[in-house]
Amino acid sequence: MALVMDALDAYAALVAKVDAFFGAAARRGADLACGAGCSACCRVELSVSPVEAALVERAVRTRGPWEPAAEGCAMLDAEGRCAVYDARPLVCRSQGLPLAYPEGTVTPGAIRGHAGSAELSWCPLNFRRRPPVSADVFDARRADEALALVNRAFCAERGRDPLERIPLRTLAARGAD
Repeated sequence: MALVMDALDAYAALVAKVDAFFGAAARRGADLACGAGCSACCRVELSVSPVEAALVERAVRTRGPWEPAAEGCAMLDAEGRCAVYDARPLVCRSQGLPLAYPEGTVTPGAIRGHAGSAELSWCPLNFRRRPPVSADVFDARRADEALALVNRAFCAERGRDPLERIPLRTLAARGAD
């Protein structure tokens, strides 16, 4: 009898892999400005897939209301910290280090380097003293593909549209209900 992983378990496994990669990158120490209280990459309005939204919404409801930051992501509290840090989506988990994307998919102003045919983008606050090395590069394309597959399974299990995007602002508002 084969074991079949449900979509939420598959998402948790994907999150664990992403977190392990980024945890290993901590070896760069002073080359990374990322850390508690840094919200430089959180100054955007994001939307997430249904599988990610399910976990973010659960975290929002568990935490309850918070005083939101004046600007940026709806999940930032007034101190600039993520109110749902443990449930943050993959896009948030993968910021800071060099992200490799297929050529032609990164906004030209955000390209900071190349690795073969991939374009690299990373936080401009990082790698100011020493450039990143290949071990620092995260294959964002593969992570996006894995997330799409997990999301498709999640949506199939629940009769949802896998192309749906849920704004984080909408999820934050549900916590205030």
